[in-house]
Amino acid sequence: NNGNHSWHDMSISDKLPDGLSFISSNDTINYNDSTGVWNIDSIDVNVTKSLLISARVDGVGSIVNNASLILDSRYETNHGNNSSTAMVDSVPVNLSVAKSVNQSNVYMGDTVNYMVNVTNHGPLPMSNVNVNDILPSDLSFISSNDTSNYDSVTGVWSVDSIDASVTKSLLITARVDGVGSIVNTANLTIPGNYSNTGNNDSSATLVSTNESSDGGIGWGDGLAKTGFPIILLVLLSVLGLVYYRRK
Repeated sequence: NNGNHSWHDMSISDKLPDGLSFISSNDTINYNDSTGVWNIDSIDVNVTKSLLISARVDGVGSIVNNASLILDSRYETNHGNNSSTAMVDSVPVNLSVAKSVNQSNVYMGDTVNYMVNVTNHGPLPMSNVNVNDILPSDLSFISSNDTSNYDSVTGVWSVDSIDASVTKSLLITARVDGVGSIVNTANLTIPGNYSNTGNNDSSATLVSTNESSDGGIGWGDGLAKTGFPIILLVLLSVLGLVYYRRK
């Protein structure tokens, strides 16, 4: 207030334009983010009152935000400074996600490793980045390399902030519990503006089979995997030799 008397019951109109999403303000009582009106009960001479608004940039290009005084113009001596604008230039950011699995052909019960890479191709840092990667029903979660930020129940990996030209990685270890083609997909969740949505999801596919066509261990599988037929053959040979010597 640069005048010579106090003001009462004045307000300021500051509604965020398209391209900005309201997050918070430092005056939750007097500022209404829906209408954009900030009510100021009174302000004394040579006193400054401030409103801080935090917003997320959702648009691309030049975004202009205007604030203007709402007061009785009969008592206002200078109308030239009753409004002010601020402009931000929003540059789109390009992020991508890539998912891979260390084995494409497995047996049921095997352990596999999934790698999820998130890359910020720039040109600016990005914050509040999440990846949705919930395992399908044919996979059982065992562990991950980021226990603080990956929730195996919801499948959300909170990447948070990532600088330009940086890649962050998540390693998930899982057990294969089903058979057939198993597809696991990771999706990027990015608030705000980004230039390329075509690389915001990625899938990795593996094929799981039983060890034999009937789901059990066959004779050939037993010979190769358990050694049981070989032991049985040796045992029968020994018994045959003992029987022959007794005769």
